[in-house]
Amino acid sequence: MKIFCAFLLLAVVFFQCSPSDGLMNITPEDDTSTEHPVISHFYDLVSVKRDGLDSWYEPRSQKGTIKVYIHESVPEEDRLIIANFLSEIKELIRNESIQFEIINELEGYNIGIVKGGPLLFNEVFKNDRSFPPSYLGAATYTRNNQDCAQIEKAELWYTEGETLLKHEILHTLGFFHADYADKNGSIMYHNITDMEPDMTENDKNVLRLLYYNGVYGSIVDTVADCDEDAMYMDEVESEAFKLLLNSIIDNDYL
Repeated sequence: MKIFCAFLLLAVVFFQCSPSDGLMNITPEDDTSTEHPVISHFYDLVSVKRDGLDSWYEPRSQKGTIKVYIHESVPEEDRLIIANFLSEIKELIRNESIQFEIINELEGYNIGIVKGGPLLFNEVFKNDRSFPPSYLGAATYTRNNQDCAQIEKAELWYTEGETLLKHEILHTLGFFHADYADKNGSIMYHNITDMEPDMTENDKNVLRLLYYNGVYGSIVDTVADCDEDAMYMDEVESEAFKLLLNSIIDNDYL
């Protein structure tokens, strides 16, 4: 199956570092006075704005049965954390758009997890990625060029800690970092010392919206576009998308 783009890297470090993926803060001018407060958090986590341009990354998500490969490097206590966290996520989403299945073989995975550094990550997933030495974990993913809203395959590595592990899992489900605009707390901050130990209520609501699949259809499919600028929404598309989010929220989805 063809892959739409090479990969997206999302990593965690001890100290705050500048974004390397061309992202900028969402300014107050980008918000509307009528939007629900969680929408700014949604844009921060899922559809961050590109530096210097009037366009936003399109949301993307996993779909269907998500096969989660857990490498032998992951200890039993962390396997339990993973299983419980995936169950929590499934309960939050409240629809049948995704199911999680933990598998023991590497073949056919949608999310792959290793505990260790870049060397083990590259060895297991046959990658050739380089990471700064300050990184404590990272996640990469590719998108499907036949369904540009879908994360085709994602891999993560982490070195320690329940919070870091959950943070990286959320990256594989479509989250960016939360420190571009939102300062109200999140497990998705870039700097591990600033992360909340678990998902905040805003984080949970963003996850619910990202995986919404109700009377308004799928959130990600609404803006999915496989043309040459498929990764981005312009100003008009973004405003229309905000109206859709508000409509879903106004119908008491959250």
